[in-house]
Amino acid sequence: PEQDLVTGQKVVITRNDNYWGKGKDLPQGPGYVDKVIFKTINNQDAAFIELTNGNLDLHGMQPLEFKEKSWSPEFIEQFLKVVEYRGQYNYIGWNNKHPIFKDKRARRAMTLMTNRGSMVRNLLFGLGEVIVGPVHRTRPEYNTGIMAIPFDPDAALDLLEESGWVDSDSDGLLDKEIEGVKTPFRFTMLINSGNQIRKDIALTLQAECADVGIEMEVRELDWSVFLEEVKSQRADAYVLGWRYSLTYTPDPFQIWHSSQAKDGGSNSIAFIDDETDKILEEYRKTFDPAKRKEMLYRFQEIIHDEQPYTFLWNPRSTQAYSRRYENVNWYPAGGDHGEWFVNPGARLYAD
Repeated sequence: PEQDLVTGQKVVITRNDNYWGKGKDLPQGPGYVDKVIFKTINNQDAAFIELTNGNLDLHGMQPLEFKEKSWSPEFIEQFLKVVEYRGQYNYIGWNNKHPIFKDKRARRAMTLMTNRGSMVRNLLFGLGEVIVGPVHRTRPEYNTGIMAIPFDPDAALDLLEESGWVDSDSDGLLDKEIEGVKTPFRFTMLINSGNQIRKDIALTLQAECADVGIEMEVRELDWSVFLEEVKSQRADAYVLGWRYSLTYTPDPFQIWHSSQAKDGGSNSIAFIDDETDKILEEYRKTFDPAKRKEMLYRFQEIIHDEQPYTFLWNPRSTQAYSRRYENVNWYPAGGDHGEWFVNPGARLYAD
């Protein structure tokens, strides 16, 4: 442990020669690799440099890296690349306890001001698809009747005005009386440092907000501090993502049930809805696929109406991997690293 587990640097996994399945005919064998080294690199740019310097064999590239930095003859000689769907979605979380974002009309207005299509084109270089909710579109439980909220700042401004947001003192900032207190439409968006795409998302929305009289501050925090602000529900809003399976039936309980909105649970935006709670509780006790599908359809309708998140997109994953790897196959769910190996003559590290 003193050598193989180094906080903030690496985790080394070494093959267990006493593994019970060694030499047995298993549906999924024990694999071929003797050692795997996971390196901790908090900055994406630094990780790409490590890759090109030959210090990484597998790296998930950012869209800009894929588009502009991975086509040189030197890079292609050293690495192969793959583009695949990811079991992940990105979102902007609105703190539903916040005085401004308690009102679903304010949350919907923020979605109307988020130009997701443009972001996919210009930030992801097309490597993503705009989404409407937390169920992947390839799943049978996906509600095809839900239409994406368009980018429409004028409609956002109309909705805000309808809900009482006006510039009452002509200072260029929308305000509203909330619980007897004149409240300016001012909030802070948190992002984790080192993630340029999330920063670009926040800055793009910041510009749209300024155009309609909303003051949005963007704060970059170290990951551990950022995560603590999110889990403690102190953040007004933040940009994050969730991973989910494209293969297994979704279970939204962990993220959306009200019981998960306390003690650092995953419902870190404090979304509380009685009907959603009832659906998610019954869903876990129901085995009829048709009824479960019907429940999730209704769940998605509620989430779409409430807009506790502004759902952004499903990104496509772009990975670079060393040509040293043998037996590499790619499946709909991704690559199975248990099949991969490196021939002894191509090893970089001595035992």
